[in-house]
Amino acid sequence: MSANFQYSGSRPSSSGSRSSSSTSATLTATGGKSSITFWVRFEPLTFAVFPVSPCQRLTPKNLRKLVLHARSKGASGFPQLTFPVWRLFASEHLASGSDVAWLMFHACMMTCGTNPDRLSELECRLHEEANRGGSSAQETVRNQQSVDLFTFVIFLYMQKINAINLRRSHQTTSAEWPRAEGDASESSLGGGGSGGLAASLTASAAGKCQDEQTHVAFVQENLRELLDLLAESDAYSDNVQLSREAADALRLLLAGSDDGGRTVRTVQV
Repeated sequence: MSANFQYSGSRPSSSGSRSSSSTSATLTATGGKSSITFWVRFEPLTFAVFPVSPCQRLTPKNLRKLVLHARSKGASGFPQLTFPVWRLFASEHLASGSDVAWLMFHACMMTCGTNPDRLSELECRLHEEANRGGSSAQETVRNQQSVDLFTFVIFLYMQKINAINLRRSHQTTSAEWPRAEGDASESSLGGGGSGGLAASLTASAAGKCQDEQTHVAFVQENLRELLDLLAESDAYSDNVQLSREAADALRLLLAGSDDGGRTVRTVQV
């Protein structure tokens, strides 16, 4: 699949759902003349983003490394990323402990389309093992879980929406206050335990998760970089070559229309 994205600020003409009130983009497929208008889905950037500053090591470079690392692990890494592969990567490249790695992995499962019956069974098993006091048995259950690799990469990239931008913070009244230098390691997902997470909850971060205009700006500014993370090749070009699996994963973030906004559908290849 080859795509060239050109952004505009238009909205669909129909009233539609909340997911329709977002940015649009024009997609021209190779060899075709039809165009598809895309809109950012409201729900993922509202409910699947932690209201904290993300781990500083959760960079596009490391996310690209995750894609390459997972692919090198065969069936345990691609197309489904297993928790053991992610846990080791998070430890080596993000300096995240097992519990934090599971927090991000589990949150993706909860918010990014995992089968409800599977989730219910998982929660029951984890609860049973916790009541028995068997941490090793809980870890065994965790090790049996997997998520779609590209969906997980998009989920991790979305956390970037709460990254502190000093230039914007200077221009807005809802800017986050600077933190003491000693608090930096505890203010992100990768640098501390549950106490660090609780201390990091801020009204500013929560506001970003609820603000549709922030969603629009975030996707407009970062979609190309995200597509490059999912691309088949590292070579930069005007057209981004995506595999079927990568293109399907975009349904987490985007919905589209091929009839001028009269009907909005999930992205599917």
